[in-house]
Amino acid sequence: MNENKRRSGIIFGVTVIMAVMILLSSCSGLPGFFDAEQKQESDTKDFGGNPKPGEYLGTYNQEASEELILLVNEIRNRNGLPPLQNNVEMNQWAQIRAAELVFVFEHTRTDGSEIITAHPDVTVRMKAEDKGFPYSSAIAIHYEDPGSAISGWMSLEHQRMNVFSEEYTHIGAACLVQGQSTFYAVVFLASDEFGEL
Repeated sequence: MNENKRRSGIIFGVTVIMAVMILLSSCSGLPGFFDAEQKQESDTKDFGGNPKPGEYLGTYNQEASEELILLVNEIRNRNGLPPLQNNVEMNQWAQIRAAELVFVFEHTRTDGSEIITAHPDVTVRMKAEDKGFPYSSAIAIHYEDPGSAISGWMSLEHQRMNVFSEEYTHIGAACLVQGQSTFYAVVFLASDEFGEL
């Protein structure tokens, strides 16, 4: 009986991982921040014309994603810290992480690997893994809005450390709405040693 349970658990786990891998492999080039016209055109397709995870899993809320970054930088500004920079790759990384949270709500990826392996730039991934560049994330689910998610994070010591870190230079954010659930992902990265992202 225990052997059958174990076998069923393994099959289920492999099935979930394969589904996520198939989903993510079809999502090359997730968009970053756009103006309103570009956003409307790109709601269901990525730059390569492939369906985005949002088409399968829900809808990315671009305004909420931008608000997360704005709120983090406002907190940093009030505390005399420079704003964290944002770019397309950081937002792509956050979008991948938000999509993965639908399957596994953890600070690691669905396959158990470190979150840096989801960063779209292979050079950044290699340097972060090989040289130990700092990176981190904040994840949340079921908060009513970005402000509530930020308040939740600020009540946790390790998340306050992320927001107040002088090491981090870049931030990415994503908000994925799936039915009644909202998944928030913010990623932080220090990039000074290898230049601008």
